[in-house]
Amino acid sequence: MRVETININTGATTFEYVSNDHKLSCRACFNSFGLSKLGLRSCEKNEAHFFVEKKEGDDIHLNAFCLPGLKRAKHAKQVAKLLSAGLCTIQEMREQRKQVIATASSIAVHNTRNITASINSKLLGLIDETRLASSKNKTDYIEELLRYRSQEFARELLSILKAITQANFEYTVLDYLTGTRPLTQQDFGNHKVHTLCTLCFYLYDAEFDNKYIKVPIGTSHQTCCVNFSSIKTVIGQLFENALKYMKQGSELNVSFLSEDKNTISIKLCMSSLAFKNVEIPRMLSFGKRGENADKHGYKGKGMGLAMAHELVRLNHGTLEIEVDESSYHLVNGIPYTTNTFCVNLLRNKNHVIEKIKKTRTTNRFE
Repeated sequence: MRVETININTGATTFEYVSNDHKLSCRACFNSFGLSKLGLRSCEKNEAHFFVEKKEGDDIHLNAFCLPGLKRAKHAKQVAKLLSAGLCTIQEMREQRKQVIATASSIAVHNTRNITASINSKLLGLIDETRLASSKNKTDYIEELLRYRSQEFARELLSILKAITQANFEYTVLDYLTGTRPLTQQDFGNHKVHTLCTLCFYLYDAEFDNKYIKVPIGTSHQTCCVNFSSIKTVIGQLFENALKYMKQGSELNVSFLSEDKNTISIKLCMSSLAFKNVEIPRMLSFGKRGENADKHGYKGKGMGLAMAHELVRLNHGTLEIEVDESSYHLVNGIPYTTNTFCVNLLRNKNHVIEKIKKTRTTNRFE
């Protein structure tokens, strides 16, 4: 089978697929002559051809199919239409993937530059660069600063660690979302869910304190089987999201649920910027945000939750969001609701291996 998408205006071929059993070109049947007439026709090779028109703005494209053995088949037209619909879906998926990669790349570069500049600014805010450069013993100079400004150094060190973690987040997203770093079973290991959360939370502790937000983290000795860096990135992003949208003086409850033997859940419940249940699919899409986030001028590009959602999926888990719309209330004109974010992860490595094998098999036949 030969499949092409041809731009009638320019004659350019934008997509081509040739199966192993039909490598010979039927190019003579795919030129611009006669392509204005859609429908089934035959060529010298005694094969059926079908052309399906598709308009995109000012351009008119034809999905052209060369179908061996279907010249006289009554269902050739139906087959070609189904193939055309499938081809359009494939093209849309490819375009969406390109857009995701381009968006993730541009944001990662932009954010990494800002983070690097922030780290540099924080370090230079702690020292006098001119004095450091002119000091004969630079270690002694820094040690003297530490003695007199230890608290400031400690605070900025934590802030710098968080910034480095955010930079790693950007690169983790690029590696995994673009498919340049596919996850294999060797990338998965067993980790305590409580440890995962605490290793993320300490970087945000001071900022939650500044907003007078209490963060009780429940206890659990349960483990999950995940890729450590990507799930740590997910949890960090959820903490970042909570910091941005939570009501000052409220409480962020972190708990762990194991309702069945196969999964363990990390649950974050908070009073944060109001949204509606119908908005959840939008909030998990790249470049989209909740209505109130835009309305009340919160900074962001609508990438964080979408990236977290995709990283959890790559770990063969799910990210679920629920909103208690009945809890809606206003504080200084800002609407809040009780919102719950739940990361559901597999517990057993054998289940992860099964998922990986199933994914490979599915991809092979797509």
